[in-house]
Amino acid sequence: MATLTDPVLLHLCDQLERFADERGFTLGLEPIQYGVKLTLSDPNLPDAKGKPATARGVLYHSVKKKRVSWVPEGKADPVLGPMLNKRVQALVGAREQKAASKNPSIGAVEKGLKSWIGTDETGKGDLFGPLIVGGFVATPDIAKELIAMGVRDSKELTRPQIERLAAMIRKQWPDRCHVVMISPKRYNEMYDGFERRGGINGLLGWGHATAIKSAVEGKYPLDGAVVDKFGGEHRITPYLKGADVSLTLRSKAESNPAVAAGAILARAKFEYALDDMEKPLGFRPHPGANGPAMKDLKRLAKEKPSELALYVKMHFRPVKALAGL
Repeated sequence: MATLTDPVLLHLCDQLERFADERGFTLGLEPIQYGVKLTLSDPNLPDAKGKPATARGVLYHSVKKKRVSWVPEGKADPVLGPMLNKRVQALVGAREQKAASKNPSIGAVEKGLKSWIGTDETGKGDLFGPLIVGGFVATPDIAKELIAMGVRDSKELTRPQIERLAAMIRKQWPDRCHVVMISPKRYNEMYDGFERRGGINGLLGWGHATAIKSAVEGKYPLDGAVVDKFGGEHRITPYLKGADVSLTLRSKAESNPAVAAGAILARAKFEYALDDMEKPLGFRPHPGANGPAMKDLKRLAKEKPSELALYVKMHFRPVKALAGL
């Protein structure tokens, strides 16, 4: 078995072992690549099969990115599960907040907001699949919970981590999630109308505005909206008429937990959309617009040329070339 040598994980596990000992629990540790599997057991609390009740999860640490994340296992004892999650999230959250305090980009623009929606998109540069804008409504306290949960820049997460976090976010805060998905078919129908209004950035402005207006019309009052910058405010404001909300666009906005949560929701939905294409196409298309995606495009153009607009964004140059447009 591998030996746990990561000083950050060793420190966290030492605190968790103390937590377990104080309560008469046992904590199992299994080192894995970039992390450690945790198993909290209570021999005095049997489960339905008479075995010790357990709760499990994995702590990951990226030395390069200086990030610690926690991914709990879905099936856990209803008592031990929340107890372990709360303790780990508190430890990880304290560490992340300490690191975040050294980064002026976090909270520098939005620190005065009491409630805001953060939005980000995915699918903009992908040949296949929809364009999706994900939004999440946060408060300062919820932002801390998101950080403790492991929510961060989606580009630093694997697909399993993204899907797990998206499921956790939707389950815990369903009314705070606002996702706008524009299918390839709908995207192609709408694009002509936006071609002289910024093209894809104009369409993105409509998507972000739609998510923001959905939140404005939702059950939680908003002070503002924070958007991962893709263009100027003029791409969004025309579609926000009637919505009384301040707008902040900035680069690297995924340092804001609400924006990061929106990006995770969008990315998970995008991956599922590509999964859904596998049955009708006979293959799951690759994301992006590079070699593998181009190979998929050529295959589709050869096998089902009349169905291109159902699966790909038709204004992309490679698509136009293959379709003879």
